[in-house]
Amino acid sequence: MKKSVGFFSVTFIAMLMAIFAFTMVPEATISGKVTSGGDPLPGVDVSVQSSNQGTVTNMQGNYSLEVGGEADTLVFSSLGYKTQKVAIGGRSTINVQLQEE
Repeated sequence: MKKSVGFFSVTFIAMLMAIFAFTMVPEATISGKVTSGGDPLPGVDVSVQSSNQGTVTNMQGNYSLEVGGEADTLVFSSLGYKTQKVAIGGRSTINVQLQEE
C-alpha cells in the first residue's frame, strides 16, 4: 500500500508541475517603438487589454512584452497623449505614434 501511495503522490506532483509549466510559458513576444512627431516617447504604459500584463517604454521609446495566446489588443497610454488601442493580429513588431491631447 505504501508503494502505491508514493507512486500516486509523485505522479500527482509531476502532473501539477507540467500544468504550471505550460500555463506560465508565454506564447509570443511583441516589441516595438512608441514615438510622437518622430521623437521617441519614454515612460509610455503598454498593456494587454484582456489581462494585467504590461510594461513601460524605455528612454528610446522601445518596449518588449511577452503575451499569452489570449492577447488580442495592446493599449498605449501616457499623460498628455491620446490613448491608442492596437490589434495584435499575429504581429511580433508593433510601432505606434501617439498624438498629443
